[in-house]
Amino acid sequence: MRILGLDVGSKTVGVAVSDPLGVIATGVTTIDRVGIRKDTGKVIDYIKEYGCETVVIGLPMSLDGEDSVQTQKVRDFRTMLENKLRSSGMADIKLVYQ
Repeated sequence: MRILGLDVGSKTVGVAVSDPLGVIATGVTTIDRVGIRKDTGKVIDYIKEYGCETVVIGLPMSLDGEDSVQTQKVRDFRTMLENKLRSSGMADIKLVYQ
């Protein structure tokens, strides 16, 4: 069971993939942000390439535990990714925040 890890930023998305046992993750690439549709499409390409069953998305919070501007951007990214996965017939991919 491989897991894809995402660190979604304003300018880049960091991508890491776990080993087949899901124990150790290694950085794979950094996606330069172009637009949310194209960026999520590239993420789906990595999900397919590595056969991932789960995607862990880092959710940034402010120091007081409240949502920040970046928190909402990450939530929007997840929503777009969910929609694209569903339309690609990959709705069984689990998306979780960390």
